[in-house]
Amino acid sequence: MVHTPTYAAFKLFVNTYYFTGIPIYVRTGKMQREAKSLIYIKFKNATKQVMHDDSIAENAVIITIHPELTIDINMNLKMPGTSWKSKPVRFRFNQSETFGGANTPEAYEQIVEKILQGDKSLFPPTMQEITESWRIVEPMLKENLPVEVYPIRTLPPRFAEDLAKVNGFTWFD
Repeated sequence: MVHTPTYAAFKLFVNTYYFTGIPIYVRTGKMQREAKSLIYIKFKNATKQVMHDDSIAENAVIITIHPELTIDINMNLKMPGTSWKSKPVRFRFNQSETFGGANTPEAYEQIVEKILQGDKSLFPPTMQEITESWRIVEPMLKENLPVEVYPIRTLPPRFAEDLAKVNGFTWFD
């Protein structure tokens, strides 16, 4: 059982013109079913509404960072010779397949190598990014949020699923 808070799921908003009102859902945790890092961007499904067809999936971009670098673009394309029929299509880049299984160093290996070379390009030039990260996280730490104890290597804790349900979305796994 995990008794130390090692999992977080929350909703953020970016205060810019282009992202006004667009939620960004984040979840992260240790000791999960599998070690995985990815960015999943799901686009609003306007096509489904226009065409009155609930079977049309949303367009998405999935960038998997770990365990294997891949970029998937899932989109609905209009089928040639039809008036409104579409078909889901996946475009995929896989680093190891594209470059013949080339050995790519782990993230920490790259950081250590850059440090030893005196290269500071992987590190923020100012404290602005770190300060902003703490500005976001610190209020959460000050709140007396309930801690959910859950078995290691299981599905995400219930509160993450509750966050998704309350906000009308499903997590991408």
